[in-house]
Amino acid sequence: MGDDYTKTKASISLIVTNFRLFNDSEDYYEYVTYLRKNGEVFTDVQQYHIIDLTKIPKTLTEDHHVWGALFKAKTDEELKDIMSVSEEMKQAGEKLMELSADELAREYARAREESQWALHFTMEGYKEMGLKEGRNEKALEMAKSLLKSGMSEKEVAKHSNLSVDAIKSIA
Repeated sequence: MGDDYTKTKASISLIVTNFRLFNDSEDYYEYVTYLRKNGEVFTDVQQYHIIDLTKIPKTLTEDHHVWGALFKAKTDEELKDIMSVSEEMKQAGEKLMELSADELAREYARAREESQWALHFTMEGYKEMGLKEGRNEKALEMAKSLLKSGMSEKEVAKHSNLSVDAIKSIA
């Protein structure tokens, strides 16, 4: 028999983005697993917290604003301002400065970011290729149907945005 589920510690994922993930005005999102059928929370043991740095306001009124500002800081002065907010921010800022000073850690972060961008652009390219192929297949299906209905090859080409040669090849 397994361990008591109620004693399971929470698994919390923190996602910090520097791009608009959702097209609204919110800067912080919290997700838990729920039952789709009735909307009841299934478990809060697994949580996702997302901070959108592009929407962090200048006035830091919420805890996540302060954390967002820490990650968003571009200058030492901005970082020191955030570190003065609390002991927790001071410790986090010191750790961030320590990691930033580590050449190997920076190189790993840079390589990870480059690989994520490459994956993103590769996936977008494949997505566009798939969409283009799907549109072409749909145009060919339509062309076949129009030819069967008796429409001329020239008219089919005009309505399907396919070349006359392409229409002749399927006729």
